[in-house]
Amino acid sequence: MKTMSLSTVINPAILILAALIAAVTFLALRGNNLPLLANPKVSVAIVLVLGFAMCAQGGLGYVGAAGQWTHPLAIVGYILGAAILVVAGAAFFGFKLPLIAGPSQALIAMVALIGAKVVNSLAHYLVAR
Repeated sequence: MKTMSLSTVINPAILILAALIAAVTFLALRGNNLPLLANPKVSVAIVLVLGFAMCAQGGLGYVGAAGQWTHPLAIVGYILGAAILVVAGAAFFGFKLPLIAGPSQALIAMVALIGAKVVNSLAHYLVAR
């Protein structure tokens, strides 16, 4: 039987995506007038797409390959992912969330949640080995 190989959670693709998220966040919060980052909602969308890509590379991809869908740290990852989607939805549709007044604060909250999700994925990888 052919088995799937489990890649590490921190790999070059994830590091590149994390660097892109950091760059988009820095440029968006600095207030540069770059054509693509002129609107804070666009920055939220870009960070959301990059976060999806990170999750597919090292988070959910690892959980699926390992078959650990009900592991407690996988469930924490699902909750963090749902929180990221709620914050992004609030930024897109203008919902008010506690401590998040606008798209710029939503961007900061999303980046913090993505960081927590990366740490959770790394912990899951190290515990489940």
